[in-house]
Amino acid sequence: MWSVDTLDWSGLSGDEILEIVQRDVTPGGIVLQHNFQTNARLLDGTVEALPKIIDELRAKGYQFVTVQTLLTNP
Repeated sequence: MWSVDTLDWSGLSGDEILEIVQRDVTPGGIVLQHNFQTNARLLDGTVEALPKIIDELRAKGYQFVTVQTLLTNP
């Protein structure tokens, strides 16, 4: 049910993930990011990008809500 797949699980850099979000985000969108443990450090870009994503989207007027809230209050 996501609308932006950051492909973060593939080991992209923080800047690459941020670029995807900037390109694909729309009002009411759901940004998919992952949280799993790995020794390969595949999610380092996720950790790097997340604060930037939050700051940029808030500056553009986006609000962060749970998926349940989003789907029950379109």
